[in-house]
Amino acid sequence: VPPYLSLTLLSPAPLSPAQSKPHPSKPRPAKPRPGPAQEIYKDRQKFSDQVFRVASSDLVNMGISVVSYTLKDVHDEQAIAAQQGEVALVERAQRAQLQEQEVGRRRQELEATVRKPAEAERYRLERLAEAHR
Repeated sequence: VPPYLSLTLLSPAPLSPAQSKPHPSKPRPAKPRPGPAQEIYKDRQKFSDQVFRVASSDLVNMGISVVSYTLKDVHDEQAIAAQQGEVALVERAQRAQLQEQEVGRRRQELEATVRKPAEAERYRLERLAEAHR
């Protein structure tokens, strides 16, 4: 049983040889091909009906009646990959922003510890030189 089906089973009747094989005049219904997960989410009832039709017809051929089932989850590998890419992009942007903040902090630190004292010393020396002229 596929993992997306939860079945409630009735006591199955024993299969006769005629029941064990599909009748040649009755073509088996084609298995539905669900589209992307977005389409399934949009029309969940339609998808549910298709799954029920296919699953119950296969199980009835085995002598099992489907009373109810529950669609538990739908995965879309492309959407998952896209979300992971978006997360990585956001993380990179955050790292870049933190690096820019660190550069700004270091620039201010350099300004306070090196440039300002150096400019003050230069100014003092220029004034001293002008006084000796």
